[in-house]
Amino acid sequence: MKIQGNTLKRYLTAAIAVPIAAILIEFGPPLIISAIIFIIALIASYEYQTILSKQDIKIRIYVFLLAVALQYYFFHFFGWQYAGLALFYSIILISLSEFFSNDSNEKRVQRILAASFGLLFISFSLGHLIFLRNIVPGNDELGRDLIFYIFGTVWIADTFAYHIGKKYGKHKMAPSISPGKTWEGFFACIIGGIISSILWGLWLELGFKFIYYITLGIILPILGHIGDLTESIFKRSVNIKDSSSILPGHGGFFDRMDSMFFTAPIFFYIIKLYIL
Repeated sequence: MKIQGNTLKRYLTAAIAVPIAAILIEFGPPLIISAIIFIIALIASYEYQTILSKQDIKIRIYVFLLAVALQYYFFHFFGWQYAGLALFYSIILISLSEFFSNDSNEKRVQRILAASFGLLFISFSLGHLIFLRNIVPGNDELGRDLIFYIFGTVWIADTFAYHIGKKYGKHKMAPSISPGKTWEGFFACIIGGIISSILWGLWLELGFKFIYYITLGIILPILGHIGDLTESIFKRSVNIKDSSSILPGHGGFFDRMDSMFFTAPIFFYIIKLYIL
Protein backbone atom coordinates (compact mmCIF):
# COMPACT_ATOMS: atom_id res chain seq x y z
CA MET A 1 0.00 0.00 0.00
CA LYS A 2 1.38 3.36 -1.05
CA ILE A 3 1.51 5.96 1.71
CA GLN A 4 0.89 9.55 0.66
CA GLY A 5 3.47 12.18 1.54
CA ASN A 6 1.42 14.03 4.17
CA THR A 7 0.35 10.75 5.81
CA LEU A 8 3.98 9.62 5.96
CA LYS A 9 4.95 12.92 7.61
CA ARG A 10 2.09 12.42 10.05
CA TYR A 11 3.35 8.96 11.01
CA LEU A 12 6.99 10.06 11.29
CA THR A 13 6.14 13.04 13.48
CA ALA A 14 4.01 10.84 15.74
CA ALA A 15 6.77 8.20 15.89
CA ILE A 16 9.16 10.83 17.25
CA ALA A 17 6.80 12.93 19.37
CA VAL A 18 4.79 10.19 21.11
CA PRO A 19 7.76 8.41 22.82
CA ILE A 20 9.20 11.76 23.93
CA ALA A 21 5.82 12.83 25.34
CA ALA A 22 5.37 9.48 27.08
CA ILE A 23 8.80 9.72 28.75
CA LEU A 24 8.12 13.29 29.90
CA ILE A 25 4.70 12.37 31.31
CA GLU A 26 6.05 9.29 33.07
CA PHE A 27 9.21 10.78 34.56
CA GLY A 28 8.72 14.55 34.45
CA PRO A 29 8.07 16.28 37.80
CA PRO A 30 4.98 18.52 38.07
CA LEU A 31 6.96 21.72 37.39
CA ILE A 32 8.32 20.34 34.11
CA ILE A 33 4.86 19.16 33.01
CA SER A 34 3.41 22.59 33.83
CA ALA A 35 6.21 24.28 31.87
CA ILE A 36 5.64 22.07 28.81
CA ILE A 37 1.87 22.66 28.82
CA PHE A 38 2.54 26.39 29.24
CA ILE A 39 4.86 26.41 26.21
CA ILE A 40 2.31 24.49 24.13
CA ALA A 41 -0.40 26.97 25.17
CA LEU A 42 1.87 29.89 24.24
CA ILE A 43 2.59 28.48 20.78
CA ALA A 44 -1.08 27.59 20.15
CA SER A 45 -2.11 31.09 21.27
CA TYR A 46 0.43 32.65 18.93
CA GLU A 47 -0.91 30.52 16.05
CA TYR A 48 -4.45 31.62 16.94
CA GLN A 49 -3.34 35.25 16.84
CA THR A 50 -1.74 34.68 13.43
CA ILE A 51 -5.08 33.43 12.06
CA LEU A 52 -6.89 36.46 13.50
CA SER A 53 -4.37 38.82 11.93
CA LYS A 54 -5.39 37.54 8.48
CA GLN A 55 -8.86 38.90 9.26
CA ASP A 56 -7.33 42.23 10.23
CA ILE A 57 -7.98 41.54 13.92
CA LYS A 58 -4.56 42.38 15.29
CA ILE A 59 -4.65 41.66 19.01
CA ARG A 60 -1.69 42.89 21.05
CA ILE A 61 0.41 39.76 20.93
CA TYR A 62 2.78 40.60 23.79
CA VAL A 63 -0.09 41.50 26.12
CA PHE A 64 -1.98 38.40 24.97
CA LEU A 65 0.96 36.08 25.71
CA LEU A 66 1.61 37.86 29.01
CA ALA A 67 -2.02 37.15 29.95
CA VAL A 68 -1.42 33.46 29.12
CA ALA A 69 1.66 33.49 31.38
CA LEU A 70 -0.38 35.11 34.18
CA GLN A 71 -2.93 32.30 33.94
CA TYR A 72 -0.27 29.60 34.17
CA TYR A 73 1.34 31.24 37.19
CA PHE A 74 -1.98 30.79 39.00
CA PHE A 75 -2.58 27.32 37.53
CA HIS A 76 0.71 25.87 38.76
CA PHE A 77 1.15 27.62 42.09
CA PHE A 78 -2.47 27.94 43.28
CA GLY A 79 -4.34 25.08 41.60
CA TRP A 80 -7.74 24.56 40.09
CA GLN A 81 -9.63 26.49 42.77
CA TYR A 82 -8.13 29.71 41.35
CA ALA A 83 -8.66 28.91 37.66
CA GLY A 84 -11.63 31.26 37.32
CA LEU A 85 -9.76 34.07 39.07
CA ALA A 86 -6.78 33.54 36.75
CA LEU A 87 -9.04 33.84 33.71
CA PHE A 88 -10.67 36.94 35.17
CA TYR A 89 -7.31 38.65 35.82
CA SER A 90 -6.02 37.80 32.36
CA ILE A 91 -9.08 39.38 30.71
CA ILE A 92 -8.65 42.47 32.91
CA LEU A 93 -5.08 42.73 31.59
CA ILE A 94 -6.33 42.52 27.99
CA SER A 95 -8.97 45.17 28.67
CA LEU A 96 -6.50 47.52 30.37
CA SER A 97 -4.17 47.38 27.38
CA GLU A 98 -6.94 48.75 25.16
CA PHE A 99 -7.21 51.93 27.24
CA PHE A 100 -3.96 53.10 25.65
CA SER A 101 -4.98 52.39 22.07
CA ASN A 102 -5.67 55.10 19.51
CA ASP A 103 -7.87 52.84 17.39
CA SER A 104 -11.64 53.06 17.05
CA ASN A 105 -13.84 51.53 19.71
CA GLU A 106 -14.98 48.96 17.15
CA LYS A 107 -11.38 47.73 16.79
CA ARG A 108 -10.96 47.67 20.55
CA VAL A 109 -14.09 45.55 20.97
CA GLN A 110 -12.90 43.12 18.29
CA ARG A 111 -9.52 42.69 19.98
CA ILE A 112 -10.93 42.31 23.50
CA LEU A 113 -13.47 39.69 22.40
CA ALA A 114 -10.97 37.78 20.23
CA ALA A 115 -8.26 37.76 22.89
CA SER A 116 -10.71 36.82 25.66
CA PHE A 117 -12.05 33.90 23.64
CA GLY A 118 -8.48 32.73 22.95
CA LEU A 119 -7.64 32.85 26.65
CA LEU A 120 -10.71 30.76 27.44
CA PHE A 121 -10.62 28.36 24.48
CA ILE A 122 -6.88 27.64 24.44
CA SER A 123 -4.85 28.48 27.55
CA PHE A 124 -7.58 28.12 30.19
CA SER A 125 -8.67 24.79 28.71
CA LEU A 126 -5.16 23.33 28.40
CA GLY A 127 -4.41 24.47 31.93
CA HIS A 128 -6.73 21.72 33.15
CA LEU A 129 -4.07 19.22 32.07
CA ILE A 130 -1.95 20.69 34.87
CA PHE A 131 -4.83 20.21 37.28
CA LEU A 132 -5.20 16.60 36.13
CA ARG A 133 -1.50 15.97 36.73
CA ASN A 134 -1.86 17.28 40.29
CA ILE A 135 -5.42 16.11 40.94
CA VAL A 136 -4.54 14.33 44.19
CA PRO A 137 -1.64 16.01 46.01
CA GLY A 138 1.11 13.51 46.67
CA ASN A 139 -0.31 10.89 44.27
CA ASP A 140 1.88 11.42 41.20
CA GLU A 141 0.99 8.03 39.76
CA LEU A 142 -2.73 8.81 39.44
CA GLY A 143 -1.99 12.19 37.85
CA ARG A 144 0.34 10.61 35.29
CA ASP A 145 -2.15 7.85 34.51
CA LEU A 146 -5.00 10.31 33.93
CA ILE A 147 -2.84 12.26 31.46
CA PHE A 148 -2.01 9.03 29.61
CA TYR A 149 -5.68 8.05 29.69
CA ILE A 150 -7.10 11.26 28.24
CA PHE A 151 -4.52 11.58 25.46
CA GLY A 152 -4.64 7.87 24.67
CA THR A 153 -8.44 7.74 24.52
CA VAL A 154 -8.94 10.93 22.51
CA TRP A 155 -6.11 10.49 20.03
CA ILE A 156 -6.88 6.82 19.33
CA ALA A 157 -10.51 7.83 18.77
CA ASP A 158 -9.25 10.54 16.39
CA THR A 159 -7.21 7.91 14.56
CA PHE A 160 -10.30 5.75 14.10
CA ALA A 161 -12.18 8.77 12.76
CA TYR A 162 -9.37 9.77 10.40
CA HIS A 163 -8.83 6.39 8.77
CA ILE A 164 -12.45 5.17 8.67
CA GLY A 165 -13.69 8.55 7.51
CA LYS A 166 -11.02 8.77 4.83
CA LYS A 167 -11.75 5.28 3.47
CA TYR A 168 -15.50 4.90 3.95
CA GLY A 169 -16.80 8.41 4.60
CA LYS A 170 -19.61 9.47 2.28
CA HIS A 171 -21.91 11.66 4.34
CA LYS A 172 -20.38 15.04 5.13
CA MET A 173 -20.78 16.24 8.69
CA ALA A 174 -20.09 19.99 8.32
CA PRO A 175 -18.76 20.57 4.78
CA SER A 176 -18.58 24.35 5.08
CA ILE A 177 -16.41 24.05 8.19
CA SER A 178 -14.39 20.85 7.71
CA PRO A 179 -14.92 19.14 4.33
CA GLY A 180 -13.07 16.01 5.47
CA LYS A 181 -15.32 15.33 8.46
CA THR A 182 -17.95 12.65 7.83
CA TRP A 183 -20.63 10.99 9.92
CA GLU A 184 -18.97 7.64 9.27
CA GLY A 185 -15.77 9.00 10.78
CA PHE A 186 -17.67 10.48 13.70
CA PHE A 187 -19.30 7.17 14.66
CA ALA A 188 -15.97 5.38 14.16
CA CYS A 189 -14.49 7.96 16.54
CA ILE A 190 -17.03 7.04 19.24
CA ILE A 191 -16.45 3.30 18.75
CA GLY A 192 -12.72 3.85 18.92
CA GLY A 193 -13.19 6.03 21.99
CA ILE A 194 -15.13 3.34 23.85
CA ILE A 195 -12.59 0.65 22.96
CA SER A 196 -9.57 2.77 23.85
CA SER A 197 -11.21 4.08 27.04
CA ILE A 198 -11.78 0.53 28.30
CA LEU A 199 -8.33 -0.70 27.29
CA TRP A 200 -6.48 2.30 28.73
CA GLY A 201 -8.52 2.22 31.92
CA LEU A 202 -7.87 -1.47 32.52
CA TRP A 203 -4.20 -1.29 31.53
CA LEU A 204 -3.54 1.69 33.80
CA GLU A 205 -5.64 0.06 36.56
CA LEU A 206 -7.55 3.27 37.23
CA GLY A 207 -10.19 1.33 39.14
CA PHE A 208 -13.22 3.15 37.70
CA LYS A 209 -16.59 1.45 37.41
CA PHE A 210 -16.94 -0.14 33.98
CA ILE A 211 -19.84 2.16 33.09
CA TYR A 212 -17.52 5.15 33.56
CA TYR A 213 -15.13 3.82 30.92
CA ILE A 214 -18.00 3.49 28.44
CA THR A 215 -19.44 6.90 29.33
CA LEU A 216 -16.08 8.64 29.05
CA GLY A 217 -15.39 6.73 25.84
CA ILE A 218 -18.47 8.42 24.36
CA ILE A 219 -18.19 11.88 25.92
CA LEU A 220 -14.51 12.54 25.29
CA PRO A 221 -14.53 11.86 21.50
CA ILE A 222 -17.68 13.98 21.07
CA LEU A 223 -16.05 16.88 22.91
CA GLY A 224 -12.90 16.34 20.87
CA HIS A 225 -14.93 16.59 17.66
CA ILE A 226 -16.59 19.80 18.84
CA GLY A 227 -13.20 21.31 19.66
CA ASP A 228 -11.84 20.23 16.28
CA LEU A 229 -14.78 21.77 14.39
CA THR A 230 -14.61 24.98 16.44
CA GLU A 231 -10.93 25.36 15.62
CA SER A 232 -11.70 24.64 11.95
CA ILE A 233 -14.13 27.58 11.85
CA PHE A 234 -11.21 29.94 12.47
CA LYS A 235 -9.02 28.32 9.84
CA ARG A 236 -11.82 28.10 7.28
CA SER A 237 -12.54 31.82 7.76
CA VAL A 238 -9.12 32.62 6.25
CA ASN A 239 -8.94 29.60 3.91
CA ILE A 240 -5.98 27.81 5.49
CA LYS A 241 -5.61 24.13 6.29
CA ASP A 242 -3.12 24.34 9.17
CA SER A 243 -2.35 27.04 11.72
CA SER A 244 1.39 26.50 11.18
CA SER A 245 3.85 23.83 10.04
CA ILE A 246 5.70 23.30 13.32
CA LEU A 247 4.50 19.66 13.48
CA PRO A 248 4.97 18.13 9.99
CA GLY A 249 1.85 16.30 8.85
CA HIS A 250 -0.16 17.63 11.80
CA GLY A 251 0.07 21.41 11.36
CA GLY A 252 0.54 23.47 14.49
CA PHE A 253 -0.16 23.01 18.18
CA PHE A 254 -3.46 24.85 17.67
CA ASP A 255 -4.37 22.05 15.24
CA ARG A 256 -2.95 19.15 17.23
CA MET A 257 -4.41 20.18 20.57
CA ASP A 258 -7.86 21.18 19.31
CA SER A 259 -9.44 17.96 20.58
CA MET A 260 -8.28 18.89 24.11
CA PHE A 261 -9.82 22.37 24.26
CA PHE A 262 -13.21 21.15 25.49
CA THR A 263 -12.13 17.67 26.56
CA ALA A 264 -9.54 18.56 29.21
CA PRO A 265 -11.76 20.80 31.40
CA ILE A 266 -14.83 18.54 31.23
CA PHE A 267 -12.75 15.42 31.93
CA PHE A 268 -11.07 17.08 34.92
CA TYR A 269 -14.37 18.11 36.52
CA ILE A 270 -15.97 14.71 35.86
CA ILE A 271 -13.04 13.02 37.60
CA LYS A 272 -12.83 15.55 40.42
CA LEU A 273 -16.52 15.89 41.20
CA TYR A 274 -18.05 12.51 40.31
CA ILE A 275 -15.45 9.73 40.23
CA LEU A 276 -12.80 10.41 42.87
